[in-house]
Amino acid sequence: LIYPSYQSIQDQRLAPPLAMLKLHFHPGAAYKVLVMMEELGIPYEIQWVDIPSGEQKSESYRAKNPLGKVPCLELESGEVIYESSAIVEFLADAYPDKGFAPAVSDKNRARYLKLHYLMAATVEKHIWLNTYVLGDAECKLSDAKKTMVSSEWSSIEKTLESEVTCCEGPFLFGDTVSSLDFSLGFSASWAKYMGMLDSERTPKLVEYSERLQKRASFELAFGLRKREDVEALNGKSV
Repeated sequence: LIYPSYQSIQDQRLAPPLAMLKLHFHPGAAYKVLVMMEELGIPYEIQWVDIPSGEQKSESYRAKNPLGKVPCLELESGEVIYESSAIVEFLADAYPDKGFAPAVSDKNRARYLKLHYLMAATVEKHIWLNTYVLGDAECKLSDAKKTMVSSEWSSIEKTLESEVTCCEGPFLFGDTVSSLDFSLGFSASWAKYMGMLDSERTPKLVEYSERLQKRASFELAFGLRKREDVEALNGKSV
């Protein structure tokens, strides 16, 4: 028996261009997915998910994402991808010619994956904790646990500041922007908006975040704050 190579299988699975994509969206982590699609220049449609009314918990939405969370990306095949970092990584790998992700054989791939998963598993979790748990006036965490969370965030800050300081250019991989920049740019912008970053503790990270926010893709994404904004954008793309 002659088995196809792993690379040939990957080429078949990820053969671009992907057909029209539908992003189920609400302001938040969906921003970085939208940034990724804008940077790729691919066609897409945005479906507003009304979180205040509980739409994300509806039976129809849970059929797409059983976790009842936003975002998720619906492919024309009917397959749905959820978890924003997974969506960003999938899209970057689906269009290797765009150069938004180091190849598997590239020496930068290890750092790329390490920081992508740091964003998903650690950084965004801590921003969420600080925003929705510690920031809640009725938070019942003990002082010891609050101190532990704050101490962990301090370590995260220092790690991210170190990562952007050692860059030999405006982006994490020098002069080449990648999907990792879109993920970190989103997380840093969110943290700064919530008052968790400042230019005294993390000057390079704040500067990096502000530089990415000036990109057209970030300006478009962060400009979507309500259903009417999404409807207007969909209307322009028709």
